[in-house]
Parts: sequence; structure tokens; C-alpha cells
Amino acid sequence: MKIYIATWGNPFAWKETQYRYRNEMFKSCSTLGIIDKIENPDRIIIISLDSIADQDPNCINCKEYNPIVEIAKNKIQEYIINNLKLDYLLNKMDIIISLSVGEFQRLSVVGQSTDFYFHTFHSLSKFFIEYFLTNKNKIKISDNIEIIIDISHGINFMPVICYSVTRMILNIWGFLFNNLRIRVLNSDPFIGQANPEYLNINVIEETRIVPRIYISSNDFSLSTSLLVSPFIEDSLKKEIVKRKNEFTLEENNTYREALIFLSAFYNKLPLHTAVYLPDKQKIVELINKIINEHLKYVTLEIKGEQKLKVQRSLFINYHFENLLKALTVISIFEYLGVKNFDEIELDELKKLNQQLFKNFSVEKNRAEVEIEEIKQKEKYIIGNFREYINIENEFRKQLRLNTLQFANTIDRRNFFAHAGFEYNSIKIKKVGGKIFLKVNEIFKKEIENILLSSL
Repeated sequence: MKIYIATWGNPFAWKETQYRYRNEMFKSCSTLGIIDKIENPDRIIIISLDSIADQDPNCINCKEYNPIVEIAKNKIQEYIINNLKLDYLLNKMDIIISLSVGEFQRLSVVGQSTDFYFHTFHSLSKFFIEYFLTNKNKIKISDNIEIIIDISHGINFMPVICYSVTRMILNIWGFLFNNLRIRVLNSDPFIGQANPEYLNINVIEETRIVPRIYISSNDFSLSTSLLVSPFIEDSLKKEIVKRKNEFTLEENNTYREALIFLSAFYNKLPLHTAVYLPDKQKIVELINKIINEHLKYVTLEIKGEQKLKVQRSLFINYHFENLLKALTVISIFEYLGVKNFDEIELDELKKLNQQLFKNFSVEKNRAEVEIEEIKQKEKYIIGNFREYINIENEFRKQLRLNTLQFANTIDRRNFFAHAGFEYNSIKIKKVGGKIFLKVNEIFKKEIENILLSSL
């Protein structure tokens, strides 16, 4: 399976030339045609900017922001149909119109440059979640999946941000898929009056995706998730602060739960990853609230006689990225058929550990050792939930070993050293011959604080 992603700046400024790829030639203004011909990707994603609407004189008549986006998307489609003659590709194409800044002929776009990063992160995260979950019966974990990133087109920040965002998202999906690869393409530069015979499309990177996840911020409050832009007037800043929606206690708790979950996943703690799996719908609603609130404060006004000023008064902060990462990991659990557990059966926990952390031999084996030790004490696991330390002490008495003292607190070092299976922090029971584990309620808040402090 192949997915092709390309950044496009202003295609109306591109010149026709001969492109050479895999020893084939193709005359066009864009690399799209020849790459599709040779690679035949299953999906194509074009990432462009809202400033493309500047190509349509009617853009200055827009009263709201959404029509600007639609005009930009239509201009990209028109270019593909009329200029490139590649209309047959539209049925397998997604066009993402992201957020620009700068001065153009008909538009003046004011906002934070990082908006492109977060908007693209949002759009690509949604795409991969929907695509992989929709096709989960067709895409096997062992299948070869290749993401081709074409950075031949696109202005200054676009290619580097697109590459960075795509790679971070794929690093998370690398926990699920065994053979996920990335290939980066870039054509020879075409500068000034140069008139080359052809431009080579070069492979500048070809690597296997390694599973990895980063947490972008340990700020636990959503109050700074949307900030007022420094580019707007002071009087307007005060007005926006008064009007913009605040986040409820429940929404802040949802974000806190997302961070606890991400920490458990980051630290490769299979029990706590399962126990703290958040409600997907709540995460989706919080993501939607942030993006909708951000776009709600986009204002349009005529500047001079023939220019429209598009001003984004709020900008997005890193809480948004953390929520998107949490949503991606939750979607991996959904792909695997794993749901939130207050308690989880030991064999299911072992399976989950192998599925998620198969590429991390040290962490995976650490948890497996703890799981096997619990199995060795099975005859001491009787009836309802009991603290693991009591079961351990019964086992030790049988072997005439020193017993352990019940602690009033969780030893942080032991907690992580034993993959979360610290004696005081979990409870164990056996029902119908099956062993179940859960977090010890007495230490639940302390465990959550340990996980949050590790970010």
C-alpha cells in the first residue's frame, strides 16, 4: 500500500519542464503526474494554503473564512483538471487547505506561523486514523506500507513542516504496523533563467519508520491551549479574552486523562496503558472545540480598495498536538479491539504488551518477567482482589524468605523498574481459573501524579 503526500505552494507560478523519475520522462508543470504513473499510490494528499484563494478575484468579496478555504480548494482542483490534465486522480485524492501568513495581491493574511504546523498535524492525523480504521480489514499489521513525501513544490516552511508532522504521526503508527516505510522525493531545483533539459526527481531519504512518541508539553491546564495573537490591537485582545469560551473542569480532566494515558504508553506500562485508556469521543470533542474556537476568531475586512485582510486572532498551543497524539494511540487500541479496562485479564495483558511494545525488547521483556512472576504465584491468588504485596508475602513465607512491609506510598523507582507492577500499587484476583489485575484504588491518585510528573 502506498500513500503519496505533496506540498504545493502556488502552482499557477510553475513552469512546464521535463521530469525524469525511475528512467522515465514526463513533461509537466508538476511532479504529480509522473510519480502517480510510476508509483500508482492508493491515496494522494495535496497540502496547500488558503492564500491560493488570492488567484480568484472574487476572494475579496468573502464575508466569512470558510468560503476562502473553498475557493482555494477549487483553485487547486481546477489546476489539476485544466493545467495538469489529471482529473482522473481526484477520486483518490484529498486536498488539505492549511493556514498561511503573508501579503498577496488580493489577500493580506495575519496570524501565527505555527498555525500551519498545528492545522496540518490535525488534518493528517485525521486522515491516517480514518484511512487505517476504515481499511482495517484490508490492511494487515504485517503489510508493507509506504508513505511517499514529495517536497519538490511548496514554499519555504511547508516542506519541512509537512515532513516533520508526517514523520511524527507515522512514528506513532509504527507501534502497530511492522513494515511502515517513508520515502522522501525532491526534484532538482529550477531557478531563474535556467533551462535544463530535464529535472531529476531524487530519492533523498528512504527509511523504515521506528515506533516513537514525544509528549509536547507538561502543562496540565487547557487555559493556555488557545492564546490571543500578539499581532492584534490591544482593545481587540481584551474583547476576545472576554468572549472566548473557557474550558470546563470536565474538559480539563479529559486532557489530564489524556496525558496520564500518554505517559503510561510512553513509559511502556501495559497495565496502566489499558486502565487509563481515555474515552475516544471525549478526546474528539475536545479537539473539535479547540479547532472550532480557533477558526471562530478569524475576521475578514477590506483593506484599502482591492485587498482583503484575513486575521486569525487566536493561535493554537501544544495541548492540541498532545490530544491528537492521544487520539492516534487510542485509534491503535481500537484497531486491535482493545477497550478501557478497570481490570484486565493477565493473558490479555501479556498479549497487549507483545502487540504494542514488540520493538522495545528491554521494556517488553521487563513486563513479561513481571507477568510470569505473577503466574508463578497462582496458587496463592484466591478469590476477590487483594494487594499484590500480600500475595507476594504468602509466596515468600512458603519459601522461608523475608517478607515485605506494606508501604504508605509508592516507590517511584520500583514503579518504573517493574513496569508498573509494583507490589503495593496493584491488586490481583482469580475468577474461573483466570487471573485479573487492577490498580490499587488507595494509590490511584499517587500513581497518576507519578505518571504526570514523568512527562
